[in-house]
Amino acid sequence: MARRRPRPEADRSAPLASPPRSFDSGRAAAAGAALVVALVAIWVFLPVAGFGYVNFDDPNYLRDNAVVLEGLTAEGVAWAFETFHTGNWHPLAWLSHMADVELLGPEPGRHHAMGLALHVVSSLLLLFLVRGWTGSAGVAAAVAALFAWHPAHVESVAWLSERKDVLSALFLWLALAAYTAYARRAAGARALPRLALVALCLALALLAKPMAVTAPFLMLLLDAWPLGRLPLDEKPTWARLRPLLLEKLPLFALVALSSVVTFLAQSRGGGVSSLEVLPLSERLGHAAVSVATYLRMLVWPAGLAVFYPHRGAPAPLELAGAILLLAALTFAAWRARRSAPFLLVGWLWFVGTLVPVIGLVQVGEQSVADRYTYVPYVGLALALAEGARRVASRRAAAGVALAAVGGVALLALAPVARGQVGYWRDGATLFRRTLDVTGENHVAERLLGAALLSSGDAAGAEPHLREAVRLRPGSAEALNALGVALTQLGRPADAETALEAFRRAAIADPADAAIRNNLGNALAARGDAPGALAEFREAARLAPSEAAGHRNAGLTLAEMGRLEEARATFEEAVRLEPGDASTIGDLANVLAGLGRADEALARYREALRLDPSSRLVRHNLARLLARTGRLDEATAVLAEGLARDPADEEGRLLLVRVRAVAGKTS
Repeated sequence: MARRRPRPEADRSAPLASPPRSFDSGRAAAAGAALVVALVAIWVFLPVAGFGYVNFDDPNYLRDNAVVLEGLTAEGVAWAFETFHTGNWHPLAWLSHMADVELLGPEPGRHHAMGLALHVVSSLLLLFLVRGWTGSAGVAAAVAALFAWHPAHVESVAWLSERKDVLSALFLWLALAAYTAYARRAAGARALPRLALVALCLALALLAKPMAVTAPFLMLLLDAWPLGRLPLDEKPTWARLRPLLLEKLPLFALVALSSVVTFLAQSRGGGVSSLEVLPLSERLGHAAVSVATYLRMLVWPAGLAVFYPHRGAPAPLELAGAILLLAALTFAAWRARRSAPFLLVGWLWFVGTLVPVIGLVQVGEQSVADRYTYVPYVGLALALAEGARRVASRRAAAGVALAAVGGVALLALAPVARGQVGYWRDGATLFRRTLDVTGENHVAERLLGAALLSSGDAAGAEPHLREAVRLRPGSAEALNALGVALTQLGRPADAETALEAFRRAAIADPADAAIRNNLGNALAARGDAPGALAEFREAARLAPSEAAGHRNAGLTLAEMGRLEEARATFEEAVRLEPGDASTIGDLANVLAGLGRADEALARYREALRLDPSSRLVRHNLARLLARTGRLDEATAVLAEGLARDPADEEGRLLLVRVRAVAGKTS
């Protein structure tokens, strides 16, 4: 029997009973930490279960995406892998949204709840992963807590369109867990299946979001610490490094393939800025300032926003300060690599995982983004928590002080994060907050205006949309929204301004079918039927699978008396949207005008079946029945409508006339 180790001197005055052999105090501590992390994270993010969509990517990802709203279908699965919709390629994210619709329905609060559940699972997985690396439940709890409820991570969880962030991180942790198991038994008989599992998890992470391209780099860092396969206290040799690189070649191949596909998707979506727009020197300077910004955000997460506009080249003093800070931190971590390798590993984790989104390849107009810290902050948390543990192992008093300060700091982040969650309640709240903390921001002005417009507040939307156009005169989206707001306000003096806004929007984005439809409507309201028809036909050409252009063209043709052309155009619109009662009613009107009464009656009945509340369709059906001598049927249709809608005074008057014609004057 092994000799029992003596207790530390501090414990002699109060000896503790030996725990039973089945009781693992390390596991108990980890389980307790996991419970605390989960409960606090749920408390922070629980309000999202009552939130709806925001008008920033959510319409494209969920609210207005017909493929996703069909749920999991064979066609949808194929589309998820083929599409570059939204300028990205992330099929697993699409499949996740489809699965939510299939299982939970389209209600956004349920999708938010699923995102929260995935985030909590990811946080707990990270906790147990870090415990396996460090052997410390305290270090694991600190890292998982910072990941679970740092205010900068609210964006990844509270924004439905960022489900890809949560999924990618979850599969990244699984990939790192599988790699850890492989690395600790790399020479075993089952090494190849274990490496295949690593590749599978990495592939899933990449299919959710390409930010996981840094995973092989993270595995090399883990080789240095804590796995000890490439010790930093020894001079690295090619003989030692070569096998570590060779085993990761399949992983690098996956990453390279994902990077190529992502670049193609973003280039086709028009999101990648050329070097002429943003020179390389400016990008490098912005990258240094961005890293410093993320460091500031870690320790002082105030003034967070969903969109930070790119301000161009940083000021010389700002750039110099950022470079000096990063150089000092890098030098300090490198100098300490032998005695404290976790500092260099954590620092390189942070900087390395930011590389894909630091602006060297500029995608979009943002300068930085809260969501980009979701994985990088884990490296800094790991370095800080492990450093505190090392100090505590040497100086108990300092350890207690560090644990207390760290615990208070982490818990203090929770209410700040919950406050940040509240800004995601709806689009208007989110973008008002963004304007408050960022100042001049054309994207926030436009999206706030659009949110107010969609809620029916055209008057409130107008000044924000005018400001968005002032800040970005060539923004097709802002011009189009301004035109819509002015049209809805209905002020005669604004008619020309609205028309001009639509014309400028069409010039800025000639391929946008919605803008063409709006321009056509403005021309039609002005009495320019030929001009309106040309715009509607262009809208139908640009979006041949959408019914709006065809329907509007049909209405214009009917007004011009070109009924046969209108009939063919409406039939195409009905083919594209067979469940649209309004379009079917319009087709019935044209058929009636062509003298094809039986076909018109059949279409009216179909439209009324789809929308029994439509007064217009019911009245037109009754009129045609009366004109063709079917007075009893007309009476029945109108009586049924009045039983459903007693306030329909026009229907009541029409019924009186039909009964009078039928001789039922009483």
